[in-house]
Amino acid sequence: MKMLIRNRLISLAAACSLAGILTGCGSTPPVIPQKKAEPFSLVPLNFLRTGQAAGVVASSSRILVIASAGDDTWTAYDLPSLARRSNGRLAAIRALAIHPAGGSFLALSDGGLVSLVSLADGRQAPLVGATLPAGRLLAAAIASDASRAIARPPWGPARLFDLATTSATPLELAGPDVRFVSISSDGSILSGPRGSGTAMLRTPTGQLSTIPVSGNVISAAWHQDYAACGTLFWEFRVWPRSATGKAIVRTIDHTPVSALAFGDIGGRVFLFAGSGRIGGGRIRVWELPQCRSELASLNPECGEIIHLAVHGTTLTAVSADGMATLWAIHPGTQQSTEARSSNTHAPARPGMQGLR
Repeated sequence: MKMLIRNRLISLAAACSLAGILTGCGSTPPVIPQKKAEPFSLVPLNFLRTGQAAGVVASSSRILVIASAGDDTWTAYDLPSLARRSNGRLAAIRALAIHPAGGSFLALSDGGLVSLVSLADGRQAPLVGATLPAGRLLAAAIASDASRAIARPPWGPARLFDLATTSATPLELAGPDVRFVSISSDGSILSGPRGSGTAMLRTPTGQLSTIPVSGNVISAAWHQDYAACGTLFWEFRVWPRSATGKAIVRTIDHTPVSALAFGDIGGRVFLFAGSGRIGGGRIRVWELPQCRSELASLNPECGEIIHLAVHGTTLTAVSADGMATLWAIHPGTQQSTEARSSNTHAPARPGMQGLR
């Protein structure tokens, strides 16, 4: 009898085991390891101390042009190598943009002259000009796609340049003392009257709206879905360009927000902000649409950041003391609600050995 019971138990166990294999009943599902979230990070690619104080800067994915703040010289560098490509002289450059074709750049100078400058040999060709009052332009800008430009003379109306038709038309800017202006590729214009506590946004159709700001506007950036401006008194403001949505205001560490740039990476939109004073430049990163917390904050050990641009997954930064740095952007898998990344690297003095 005992032997019979034992044999039946063995048979029952075998049957249950077979049923479990066939139906999955009683089996434990395999444990799939969860991939650890990766933080946002900026990794240095290259750097160059140009030895010149930077005044006006423009960059594309392959070219960087720096107009000196101390004289009438300009220098072009290849990217990402930062090897010097060409240089030349052009008086009183107030705004720059790389031509889409890549072999030249546009420069807007005092007097309202827009020149097309060859990157090969530095030759200059007047593209369009306007007879503006003598003296330094109070504000000037060229759209990033080199389609439009705007110049604010010491007195009288501004001039809006259509660089495709080489025409110049008068344009009244809101406010009596406009000292900052920025123009987007679609013709939107942001102007900052000094001491007014407001910025004025003009749409391509001519509609005007007022944007409250803290201090004078000194920087701006454009994106197909967003616009942003930075002020002398430590804040940036970003807002959706559609009719709906609210502006986001963030204050940073008691330093002017001197440069802004948007970056589209992997279906996500990031805002890069440059700030600082002499000897204390800093780059910070937020993710839209909330900009809830900084994803990264780093000190490149340079002066005030005056130029930021994102091309693909590369960030180009230039400081007022003439240091150019390139950073690889690793967006990671964390969203903007995550804590700030600690995996962000700054170049070590005397400067990122082994890179350049």
